[in-house]
Amino acid sequence: MIIVKEDVLRMYFKENKRIDEIAKYYGMSSHKFSKYIESQGISLNRSKTCSSCGAGKNNFPPENSGGMTFELTKD
Repeated sequence: MIIVKEDVLRMYFKENKRIDEIAKYYGMSSHKFSKYIESQGISLNRSKTCSSCGAGKNNFPPENSGGMTFELTKD
């Protein structure tokens, strides 16, 4: 069976279907469907990763980058 990335993303994000509902549509168990889309590189995670750290790396700023800066405001 061919699973199209755009169809999965549309069903998950626009139609608000759960993983088990999408898996049933394709005739799979939710566990097998999750493993399949992971192996195909289809990500259902909308969180952004740090551009300097990248996905799966440490969450600290790189060496000699000056760290993080903050603006102080009066509240």
